Amino acid sequence: MACWIWYFGDLELYHSCRMHMRRDEFDYHFPPFWRLDDAHKNVVFRKEFVLENAGTIRVHANGRGMLEVDGRRYPYDGREIALDEGRHVIEAKLMSEEVPLLFVKGAVESDETWDVSCYDGRWVKAGANWFFREADKCPVKFPFIYKELQPASVEACTDGVLYDFGRESFGPVTLADTAEDTCVWYGESREEALSPEAILQQRIPAGGECRLPARAFRYIRVSREVGIRAENELLPLRRRGKFSCSDVRLNRIWDVAHHTFHLCSREFFLDGIKRDRWVWSGDAYQSYLINRYCFNDREIMRRTILALRGRDPVPSHINTILDYSFFWIMSLEEYHLMIDDTEFLRRVWPLAVSLMDYCLARRDENGFAANEGNGWIFVDWAEMDKEYAVCAEQMLLLRALEAMAHLAAVVGEDSSRYLREFNGLRGRIDEFFWDEEKGAYIDSYASGKRNVTRHANIFALLFGYAGKKRERILRNVLLNDAVPAIRTPYFKFYELDALCDAGETDEVLRRIREYWGSMVDGGATSIWEEYSPDEPMEAQYGMYGDKFGKSLCHAWGASPIYLLGRWFMGVKPTSPGYRTFEVRPQAADLDWFEGTVPVGPWLGEVHIRVQGGVCTVCATVDGGTLYWQGREYPLEKRVPICVGEA
Repeated sequence: MACWIWYFGDLELYHSCRMHMRRDEFDYHFPPFWRLDDAHKNVVFRKEFVLENAGTIRVHANGRGMLEVDGRRYPYDGREIALDEGRHVIEAKLMSEEVPLLFVKGAVESDETWDVSCYDGRWVKAGANWFFREADKCPVKFPFIYKELQPASVEACTDGVLYDFGRESFGPVTLADTAEDTCVWYGESREEALSPEAILQQRIPAGGECRLPARAFRYIRVSREVGIRAENELLPLRRRGKFSCSDVRLNRIWDVAHHTFHLCSREFFLDGIKRDRWVWSGDAYQSYLINRYCFNDREIMRRTILALRGRDPVPSHINTILDYSFFWIMSLEEYHLMIDDTEFLRRVWPLAVSLMDYCLARRDENGFAANEGNGWIFVDWAEMDKEYAVCAEQMLLLRALEAMAHLAAVVGEDSSRYLREFNGLRGRIDEFFWDEEKGAYIDSYASGKRNVTRHANIFALLFGYAGKKRERILRNVLLNDAVPAIRTPYFKFYELDALCDAGETDEVLRRIREYWGSMVDGGATSIWEEYSPDEPMEAQYGMYGDKFGKSLCHAWGASPIYLLGRWFMGVKPTSPGYRTFEVRPQAADLDWFEGTVPVGPWLGEVHIRVQGGVCTVCATVDGGTLYWQGREYPLEKRVPICVGEA
């Protein structure tokens, strides 16, 4: 099947540049503070083939240049070109200020088997996507869908008219008549829209109809009465994951989390839709896991991986953050488990090697990833001891080395170097960071403070590095209220994942209800970047020194989708691409629950219902095993199974 093709990675980098240019705050734009790579501007595509019968082709291109068919030159005008039977060679030379793209339909068609070169002496296989298979829909324009929104209420206010669209949205707004100067204030909250300090403002000079760029909003205030039309701009993703249960509050949390995640799933997995609108590797890693239980979409994951990494040489840590380089490497292993796409891994393997080389070359004399001016140690928005080498960073480096060893074996490369580094680092972490008296890992040894926070200890449990220390860490840290609580949904993701793994599912449900439930009960229609249940809603909008700087729609807050799918519906792959998978449902304190989890990239699903000790499961694909009340049950394709006693 014909589809648009490009130099591998180019389309992703092109859209990444366009997207990262859109961040605006107040009356200025805010460009990223790391290097962004762009698409090649001139490339040549090549295909050699043999036709058994004569035929024709039509060729379309984004850019300018010439098509050579067996040495004869043609313009890119979509004309029909005749081909005799026999051997042929096509070379398509293209140059574009955007991104060179090619579409060939007919006796031979454009796809990933075509070769492409950027004139560096190398040929690589083209990039392609089955989604872009229509000649008149060039992927230089990203294929969003638009749904018109109607205001839930309209009211006059001191400085104009306030429109409430009912819940968080993202999209363009059109003003029908701007016969005089007009000002528009966007607000994720009512307070923001009514404030002159709103982060997103637009001043429009007098003129005709005006279509404003897509932005986040629930509320829009206009300085005068004017015809207004708002749209929701969405990626056309199929909602494959579903969940409902006996707890109405938990159902609302799931729905709000799903709405949040869809809004933040765009050209790439974004952090949020109001402020940054950037691709952050740590945020994206969690989105990959949530994606498993929501859309299970391969293409947005591939796009995000390629956009984040860019090209060699490596100029800095990804997003300038140490931990985010490690998360990028870990994401490749997650991709392999979800998709089983070895060819893609082979193509990005050199980028993984050069990134890991960059990380290893910047360790200190003890072999630790340390803050020596070559990167920002983030970990989380939390009070922690980040002096010099930080334990949480070493846990992530350890996990990235383990991922590299596994990926090397998958793509047929030598894994021994990464295994040696892994084994050496694991011992040094215990030597420098384990505090026997506290029964926990400390943040940093350099300061002498011996400070304990949850972060490194969560990673130790979650990644399987705690060993015999596991119960002590649980008791002394994760279940200890004296250790400062995690305040961001970002790290609550990892904390609750680790608690589920330790069998603390009742505690996890309690925390979801307390944290996410309080947010939803307070009227949130999407999940916030950070939240403090003990503070009133109106006091929580500020962040980064701005009164309304906090994002009220942040992808890392959608983790209940993952937690309920992974641990309560209990579905996870046990081999790449869900060739085999397990189903281990846990009802915890719920009277009943039911749901659907995607399994595999090709629209497989498993349907689960648990009520009163009875579990009913039906999978649309082979390879599953149900574990219920201490017994195993193989799942056959489309054969329902009902087990247990009420």
